[in-house]
This record gives sequence, structure tokens and C-alpha cells, in this order.
Amino acid sequence: MAPHSQPDLRAATDDHWGPLLQRAQEFATPACVLGPSGHVVAALGTLDESIETLLGSLPMREALAQPLATTPDVLVPLPGLRLVVVPLDLLSTQPGTRLVAIGLDTPGPEFDTLCASSGADPALTRDALLRSGPLDPRAARLLMTALFGAVRDLAALREQEASLAGFTTQLSECYDTIDLVYAVGRRAHAPLDVPGFLRFVVERLRGASNFSWVGLCLDASPEITSPLRGRSVVAGTLGADAAPRIGALMHAGATPGPVVLPFAAGLSAFAGDQVVVQHIVCKGRSVGVLAAGDKGGVDRIVNSYDTQIVEALAGFISGFCESVWLYEDQREMFLGTVRAITSAIDAKDRYTFGHSERVAHVAQQLALAHGMDQAQSERVYIAGLVHDVGKIGVPEAILTKPGRLTEDEFAAIKLHPEIGHRILKDIPLLRDILPGVLHHHERFDGRGYPARLSGDSIPLMARLIAVADTFDAMSSTRSYRAAMSRDKVLAEITRSAGSQLDPALARLILALDLSGFDALFARHAQMEATALTREATPKAA
Repeated sequence: MAPHSQPDLRAATDDHWGPLLQRAQEFATPACVLGPSGHVVAALGTLDESIETLLGSLPMREALAQPLATTPDVLVPLPGLRLVVVPLDLLSTQPGTRLVAIGLDTPGPEFDTLCASSGADPALTRDALLRSGPLDPRAARLLMTALFGAVRDLAALREQEASLAGFTTQLSECYDTIDLVYAVGRRAHAPLDVPGFLRFVVERLRGASNFSWVGLCLDASPEITSPLRGRSVVAGTLGADAAPRIGALMHAGATPGPVVLPFAAGLSAFAGDQVVVQHIVCKGRSVGVLAAGDKGGVDRIVNSYDTQIVEALAGFISGFCESVWLYEDQREMFLGTVRAITSAIDAKDRYTFGHSERVAHVAQQLALAHGMDQAQSERVYIAGLVHDVGKIGVPEAILTKPGRLTEDEFAAIKLHPEIGHRILKDIPLLRDILPGVLHHHERFDGRGYPARLSGDSIPLMARLIAVADTFDAMSSTRSYRAAMSRDKVLAEITRSAGSQLDPALARLILALDLSGFDALFARHAQMEATALTREATPKAA
């Protein structure tokens, strides 16, 4: 295809070649960039159509088609016509691309013949080439040196720009990494939100890396503490159903550092799709894996930068798991102590055996239905466990007395919220639940005890326990009456709404799933029956 068939290129200002052609234009010399095939790929306005036509002639194409050296040269295809040719290998990925400037010195009849044979008007072409003056041998050499210098300068500038862009990219990646590590480290101090933390880590790693998917799976074995047991989170192109396949990577070898697998069945989309696996270590053993794969971007190979990020985040997850495990151990120890206290209460009155645990369960379910989060509802649960601890200070004869209590006996019973408050007030871990212990016998209409509070002035924790306490009391057999049916209990709860109980909370219990309460009730009944059987069995001599 002849150059003159591409007239739009005569005014081209291509961003890639524009600066170089601008430099040539400063010398008022017609110039263009020729591709490996000899066609014009970029030019400025100084390249008249007649000159472009001349460049497309067979003799000129033959002159320009000869093998080029890596250094610039001045070609003289015929007397008086000079071509300054500068290789552009420093700037182009296509070998053979070159900058060509054309000029005349003292053209002879050969020039007119060349123009005529190529279809270019000799007079117009001569005028266009001599517009900036004759290009004698000395001027051609100077032009060649200047243009080659411009090529080297432009190459150096672009190399610097590439280096700067690379540095900027690295700086951005470093910032993203620091931000990621800082955010994860800050979030790791909240051991109560296990699902939230694990999802946060996986999604942030997915967003800050070129991995198409990131997954985290924790061991489901009974030895793992329950808040961590069997947890899994997957983000990215893999669906949640990939969690078992990620979990299977726990058998990839429990090395202390990351392992890069060249292929993982069910996770790699194609051969060579690498998967990086890092074990989560807690209490001296592997409790799960953090994995990532299907890396995108320019470099699809997992590198040390990728593995270091995965390893660093796995370290945070391991530390978080240690904190969760320790917190859960302390929680279980604390709850064990609290249950021991409630057991002491239950031991005084077999008719209230398991009462505190059932009240705690129902109060927590009410708290969740009311909109409390898991941590808040956990405190309500603990308050329910110890709400009757003050009965330790009430004589057993009063607690177990069948029939109606005297005024003095009832007055003694009414002291148990204050006794419980005094017992617990010096325990720092229980200070926030004291309002529930002290005020769980207040009435919504203000006729309760010990402070005769009413309405919303009664602490919410106490109002929740009051509903749960009333529900279990009517559902259980007491020394003075038999247990009531479920329908009758709920009817009484409804009737007491607004007088004894908070009406909003009384309505909530009507919609609760009480299967957990029933399971507890059955278990407590079995435990009580077993204890009575043992008491009735004569001991061997």
C-alpha cells in the first residue's frame, strides 16, 4: 500500500511520536516516522503530499529498505537528495521503525526524473524540500546528530517516566499494604465479633491484592473452641460452596511459612493457576488455612510480596484466634463460677431447681428479639443467672414453705434483690448487671420493690428478667401450687402487660421460639429426678 493512500497521516500528532516530530519540525525539515514495512506511520504538517508521494516511489523504498544499522546515517539515493535516517529501536518495540528527514542540496536532472516516475510534481516537490534551505552534507550530519540526540533524550525521559510510574505503583501498593495491616491489626482487638473479623480480613485482602479469590477455613474438630469451630469465609470469584475445598488445603503440609501450590483441584481454573496457602496456628497447632488464588494483573505469578501479605495477615488471624480462645476459656471459667453460685441457690429449694438458668435463657432470647446485639444479650444472660443470688440470705424454711407466706416472711423474701446486690457489687465483672439483680421485682405500674420504680425508669435489663422470671415461675411447680399450662402462662403474661410487666416485652415473648426453654426444662426435671432417686436409695452399710 503506497504512502499517498493514507493522507490523514500527513497531519498526525501521535502522542508516542509527537515530541520527536516536533523536534524535527523545529529544524524546518520535512520528517516522518516509517514503520518496518516502509509506510508512513506518523508525520507532521511539514511533510507535504508531494514529499510523501516521493517517499513512496520504488527507488526511495529500495533505498530505505536496505538493512539498517543501530546508528543513524545519511543516505544519498541520487545526487543532491539526502535522507537522514535515525533508527528508533530505543523507542519502538518494532525493529525497523525509523525517523526519516528528507532534504535537497543541488538537485540535478535525476531528481526531476524520480519525481516524474513517482507521480510527484518536480517543481512543487523541489520547492517543498528547499523551503528551509539546502541540506548540504555538513547540514545533514548536524541534523542527524541533533535528531539522534533527540531520540536518546526522549528514550531517557520515557525510561524515567516508566521508573517513576513503577515507583508510584510500588508506593501505592506499600500504602495499601500498610493500611491493610493497620486496619486488620486494629480490628483484631475485638474477640467477640469472630464472623465480622474473619470476613473483614478476607474481603480486605481480596480488595488490596490481585487475587481473584481469597478464602479462610477453620477446623471443625471438637478440640477447637466453639466460637472458631468450623468458621469459613470466601470472597471473590469462588462461591461459598468452595469452602470445603479450601478447608481440604489444611492437609497441604503444616509448614510455618506460606506454601505456593502450582495447582489445586477444584480451586485452580487452569494448569499453572497458583494457590498460596498459609496455615493459621493457634495453641501450637494448625487450626485452619488462609488461601488465595487465580492471581490477575500483569504478573500472574505469585511472588514474595504476595506471600508476605498472606503470611502477615495469617499472623494477625492466629493472634486473634488466640485471643478468642483465651476469652472463651475465661468466659467459661467465669460462667462456671456464676453457675456454681446459682447451684447454691437451687440447693436451698428443690422447687426452683434450674430456675435461674431458664430465666437467663429466656431473658437473653427476649434481649435479642428486642434488638440487643450478642454481647449485650450475653450480659443479660449472666444477670439472669444471678438474679436470685440474694436468696442465699433468706431462710430455707421460708423459701420452701408450702402455702401462703406471712407478712414478715414475705418481707424477708422481698429483701433478696438488695441482698444479691450487696453480694455482687464488689465483683468488677458483674457491676454492669447489678441493675438487673436489684430491680427485677419492680412493677411497670410502680407497685414493685425495692425502689417502686415504674415504666421506663426501670432498667431495661431488669424489665427483661422480670418477664422471663414470671414466665418460668408460672411454668414450674412450686411448693404452693402446680405448674400452669403454656397457654395459661402466656394468657397471664398478656394480662399482666402494662401493670406488672413491660407491655412491649410481654408481647415479644408471645412470638419467641421456646423450644430451647423446653429442652432446659426437661433436662432440669431429669436431673432433679435423678437427685431425688439417689436421696431415696439407702446407702450400703
